Amino acid sequence: MGESFLQRPYLDRQADSIERVLSLLDLPARVQGGQVGSHWVRYHLTPVSGTRADKVVQVAEEVAEAIGVSGLRIAERSQGLTIDVPLQQGTELRLLPLLHALPGLSASTAVVGMSIEGRPLLFNLTKPSTWNLLVYAPKGYGKSELIRTLMMSLALTSRRSQLSMLGIDIGGRELAVLESLPHALTDLATEPKFAEEILTWLSEEAGRRLVAGVSSPHLVLLIDDLGWLADKREEHALAALKHIGQVGVDVGVHFLVATQAPLPMTLRDLADHRGVVEVVPDENAFLKGKTSVGRFQFTSNADVSIADVAWLSLRDLNTASKLAVAGWRATGMSPLPAIEFEK
Repeated sequence: MGESFLQRPYLDRQADSIERVLSLLDLPARVQGGQVGSHWVRYHLTPVSGTRADKVVQVAEEVAEAIGVSGLRIAERSQGLTIDVPLQQGTELRLLPLLHALPGLSASTAVVGMSIEGRPLLFNLTKPSTWNLLVYAPKGYGKSELIRTLMMSLALTSRRSQLSMLGIDIGGRELAVLESLPHALTDLATEPKFAEEILTWLSEEAGRRLVAGVSSPHLVLLIDDLGWLADKREEHALAALKHIGQVGVDVGVHFLVATQAPLPMTLRDLADHRGVVEVVPDENAFLKGKTSVGRFQFTSNADVSIADVAWLSLRDLNTASKLAVAGWRATGMSPLPAIEFEK
């Protein structure tokens, strides 16, 4: 595996940079942790060689300038010295650095991003309560990015023998990277006829598994925009999707799908199937007149979590695809406390 696939985790590099700056300022300290929140990364500092805590607090501006950020904070707290580094847009909330920073992830685990409490949000698709996902949001809010993030994180936590994927993206190519993954069973469907064939096959496969008592490998259906299924001419395809939702939990078949809000009447009963996590834009952002694109509310039964989605740039998508093809798996190198959305 190439060296570019094994870059040191972003958080470790930043911690090392802070240590070097403090050493140059004659204030040596150990920098540990790296708990990522919605707006900050918090590290814990342990002064060494007689370094005074109050002196470290006074050099916040120098440290900030040296590592290229603004608004950095150093403070003495009950648990010791902490340093809060503001998140830079498009850096810490990228998926690949987050995967590097997480502890070993089990197969079929999807990484969503960061909860507003400051912990990574995970979905384990083997848990009945987080089996499927249905997201509906206005155009441009980030639902395609969410589906892509789930897809790529599954590809980097699961082997092909454990999980396979099929994708539908009518009239678009938001999920085109699926075709480069070893987990893809076939090409991405971008027109209704092929999409119906995929849904019919998957529905029939679910039926065969039900009879045979088979539930592996996991089969994951990804759909970016269900709107085309609201057409009366697509009744057969819609019936196939609903059948998948009805029996999927018993046979290892999942759907992770997105559509524009409001959800069409003909599709609303999809949310009633077992194990469906409903995903909508964070309503508090709208009430406050903000446009927090990519911040969603995730609801499973009575449990609710709000999180910012970790995203992938075009370069990251290419890298992630190469990692998946090379067989790299997210094993974790610098653990962060994570939460599984599974209640």
